[in-house]
Amino acid sequence: MRYLATDLWNGMMMKWIMKLSSGWDRFLKIILLTTWACLGGIGCSDSENSKTQALPNGAVTLPAHIEAENFSSAVDLSDGNAGPASCTQAANPDVDLGTCSDSAGCGCSIGWAEPGDLLDYSVINPQPGESSYNIDLRIASAQPGAKVRIEMPPGVVRGHVSADGEGYQYGWESWVTRKLDQVPIRPGRQTLRLVFEGPVNLNYLDIKASADSSVKPGSPQPPPSSKGIRIAGRQVLINGQPLNMKAVCWNPVRRGQRHPEGLMFRNPSDADLQMIERDLRMMREMGANTIRTYEAILDPRVLNLVQKYGLSMIVPVLNYYATPEERIRMVVERLKDHPATLFWELGNEWNYNHLYSSGAADIGLEGTKSLIKKTANLIRSLDATHPISSVHGELPSAGLLAELNNIDVWGLNIYSGLSFGERFKNWQAISGKPMYIGEYGADAVNRTVLDTNSQAKAVTTLSAEILQNLSARSGANAALGGAVFEWNDEWWKDSNGSPDAQDIGGIAPGGGPYPDMVFNEEWWGLVDINRNPRPAYTQLKEIWTRAP
Repeated sequence: MRYLATDLWNGMMMKWIMKLSSGWDRFLKIILLTTWACLGGIGCSDSENSKTQALPNGAVTLPAHIEAENFSSAVDLSDGNAGPASCTQAANPDVDLGTCSDSAGCGCSIGWAEPGDLLDYSVINPQPGESSYNIDLRIASAQPGAKVRIEMPPGVVRGHVSADGEGYQYGWESWVTRKLDQVPIRPGRQTLRLVFEGPVNLNYLDIKASADSSVKPGSPQPPPSSKGIRIAGRQVLINGQPLNMKAVCWNPVRRGQRHPEGLMFRNPSDADLQMIERDLRMMREMGANTIRTYEAILDPRVLNLVQKYGLSMIVPVLNYYATPEERIRMVVERLKDHPATLFWELGNEWNYNHLYSSGAADIGLEGTKSLIKKTANLIRSLDATHPISSVHGELPSAGLLAELNNIDVWGLNIYSGLSFGERFKNWQAISGKPMYIGEYGADAVNRTVLDTNSQAKAVTTLSAEILQNLSARSGANAALGGAVFEWNDEWWKDSNGSPDAQDIGGIAPGGGPYPDMVFNEEWWGLVDINRNPRPAYTQLKEIWTRAP
């Protein structure tokens, strides 16, 4: 995006004010920012319905006028501020802020936005119940079709706004107010998220009570939980909105090490954290909204990064038959109140591997089913909010579904070339519960030759098929979405090779990935072990960033 530096004096004053950082300086900073915003034309509202009430924790009480730069948190996919130093925020140096010349008043505004950039604003609805508000965004754009997605709360899409409109003259300084009305906001402190889907400049937001601001009596309300998660038929609703799961299987094992001790999110080093953040950032940029791991993420630094990039977690609780009950309790208690937690998950193709028991220790299929059912009951006694899922290899029988009736959501790992065949239809015939594809995709090797184009074809073809069967589109459809396998290559998986080298070697079990139906286990990544994107990443990004 482009800006014109229009008010050097304002910029110099703002830069000096923002340097105040501690003690009485902080108090003085709040006073000066408020005063300078009014005297310097950055934005004061004399509307009774649009008064800003800044709180020490950064939240504002609705109704409110909010300058774009007064966000509570942000994700910016580029490094450094592309705007002048006078607008750079010390705590958020990567957020692109520049001066502007809006006739409505402007100090520093958001610019140079890229798809995937986001801003969170902390607001407080003082009403005793859920209320509806009208949200006005003051925006400009030189690119037709560029949009801002409005989520309230994060993950629940309420609508889009763009500068497009009859008579609009496209330009970075062509400011216009665009509205989204009747946005429901629950009582208390909430997070309003703006996600940029193209280059749009943002000056400010006005949030005003709708004329009909109360929710009608008898309207369906989500349960009182951190995310308002509930099941309605084949859908999982998050604060009343159907989930469209765009998930990635993520098992970031370090080069030269093995699973699980080599997982980066286990006691991560500084270098690990940098790689983890790069992964999550690239996933977000690709359009993913969920991660599926094979061990629970417990490190608070990694959990903060997951939340920072607006991703939900399918949390594995029982993948190994000998997992102690104390471990299960610890995982659930630690993560049940984390805002990123979406589902609890039991097993991964456990009908094949019996929760990775074998030989004399093999608990068998009956023992596996018994342990799954017992663990689901334990989880439900600890957490009444989040759904419990279980991942089965291929389609389960109706009898199994009846036997494990305490499983709320089912995941299916399916590898069958370029189509899921009749599986969505067959699921509809045996169950009315929600279902997601737990794993799908293809590796990047055809026999013994690297073939990234065939991998991309499989990933995109299968992803498009999932989109056509989303329950978020129609409650009669079968699928919540799917988890593409997988994010990065893992060099440890060929038992005949070395974790220090990438080996070509696979198995052909009589069905499998396109084109050769052979599982080359060390080559499944959308990105390689150094995080270089393959064509599958680029092409899936085109699909997922277009999908609602």
